[in-house]
Amino acid sequence: MTQISQNIYDNGGVGDGNLTETISYPDGSTASTARVTLMNYDWRDRLVATETGLTLNSTGSPVQAANTPYPVVTVTGLDNLGDALYNYTFSGDINGAPISMASTGANSGTGVPDQLISQIAAATPGETSGGSPNLVAVTQNDYDSQNRIFESLTYSVDPTTGNVSSTALTTYTFYGPRGNTIETVSPTGLVTKDVYDGANRLEMVYTTDGGAVNNPDGSGPVLTYA
Repeated sequence: MTQISQNIYDNGGVGDGNLTETISYPDGSTASTARVTLMNYDWRDRLVATETGLTLNSTGSPVQAANTPYPVVTVTGLDNLGDALYNYTFSGDINGAPISMASTGANSGTGVPDQLISQIAAATPGETSGGSPNLVAVTQNDYDSQNRIFESLTYSVDPTTGNVSSTALTTYTFYGPRGNTIETVSPTGLVTKDVYDGANRLEMVYTTDGGAVNNPDGSGPVLTYA
């Protein structure tokens, strides 16, 4: 029998039963080729940070994998309803060591790694996060009154300076009375429109240039379902 994977909960200690480490063994439980993912949770047991690109050293501790350029950490900013408002992606090491997932002191309840707190605080559109590891991606979601994503934004990030663009590539989503997605406007200008029949089944899909623009919402571009 050969072990191919391993799950570790609550960092191997006592806790709330959160999955904090997964290990895959593609080469038959050999530590040096193991693929390790680490996970952090906030005080409400919600997943907020994930680190990939790690392996195990001879003592079984996570270290940077030799076959990957850098570990990658993704941190998700959640609202009170658990909706993902922001995603921050970092790539790199700190003084030759992987990004530590430690979340301590006043920061312990957030689950956000201590080493990334200052960079995340500075990672706002038009600002520079700076520091090491490098911020490489920032995305944002906006939700409507029914808790549905109606606007998704992807910002440009300079991986050398950490500068976050002041503008973003934006995708707009419109919903029908039944909650179906009836129109998606991509940042390329392509508009996809879906039509459902009386039994709520997808019947037709159209690709257009957007149609009329006569439904201003008071801010941002003027869009409509047409």
